[in-house]
Amino acid sequence: MTKRRRNELVNRITELLTEGPETGEALAASIGLDGSAIRSVLHRMRTASPKLPKRIYIVDYRYDGAGGTREYPRAVFALGDKPDKRKPKAVPNRVRVTKWYRKRVAATRLNSIFNVGRMAHYIATN
Repeated sequence: MTKRRRNELVNRITELLTEGPETGEALAASIGLDGSAIRSVLHRMRTASPKLPKRIYIVDYRYDGAGGTREYPRAVFALGDKPDKRKPKAVPNRVRVTKWYRKRVAATRLNSIFNVGRMAHYIATN
């Protein structure tokens, strides 16, 4: 990526973040690029250099499945030179497996008309 193109991206990202905090994927979609093309620019803007201060920081994390079954914390960026929010701890494997197992059992139990009421009760309580 050329320096001129990178500067255009920095200006466009700054312009989008003046409207409010956004995730990297949302910024990339607004610009019309994929996430990998914008990730290095976001990282460069997040770290201070001898010539430039830190320009963006992480405000929060949003959980996003990104088309898969596992949810990942995605950083939400905002303009400023504040400290980044700490990344949340990972969900233990046992919790994820239990959630998956309960969904799987609920899906297989609905194989008879007599289990429809049981499924409705399960959905209402969980």
